[in-house]
Amino acid sequence: MLCAPVSFNRLGRKLMSFGVGLLTRSRPKLPAPSLAEAAELQKHHDDDPDGSKFNSLPPLDASDLHFFGEITQGMAFIDFTMRRAIAVADPAAKEPSDSDVAAALTNLLGLVARGQSHEAELVSLVDQMENLREFRNYVAHWMARSSPCGKFYLFHTTNRKAGERKSGGQINTPVPAGKAVFAVVAQRDMRRRFETAMHAHDAFSLSLF
Repeated sequence: MLCAPVSFNRLGRKLMSFGVGLLTRSRPKLPAPSLAEAAELQKHHDDDPDGSKFNSLPPLDASDLHFFGEITQGMAFIDFTMRRAIAVADPAAKEPSDSDVAAALTNLLGLVARGQSHEAELVSLVDQMENLREFRNYVAHWMARSSPCGKFYLFHTTNRKAGERKSGGQINTPVPAGKAVFAVVAQRDMRRRFETAMHAHDAFSLSLF
């Protein structure tokens, strides 16, 4: 038997309950990261074409894998909510690519909420939600290990396109063929960005649906 249709308002409440459920669980206190430690890890692994240094790092434990699953599902809900908001605001809108969803929604908000007091707040919430996509891409598409100090995740790929999309000194660009690419991310920063994105998702859903 097919599931009965769910109204936008009911679906919005279901989406909000997802974020609340994630954020009310107890979380371990994560150690403070150090920029020097991150730079040393990056330097150590930049010259590792065969991945041998990466493979010697501690593997992810059950709590890491659970957190990666939360990020993946959290971004799935965020992406769904943003696409649904676009469809509600403009049923004739062309479906955007993954990288263009937030920009398309922001442009529509500028039209439907222009001049309203909450326009800037809605745009800010979209930015906070979209900021999780980078980490979702890491945990869903890149190999991952933990740092020996337990403060960082190291992500590894030989996907040249994925590596070349990154900048800011974290990853070598352009990426030579066969070159391993690394990203070093503080676990505490990833947790904070996840929680910020899910709070933004809840607030955005409440505002629109």
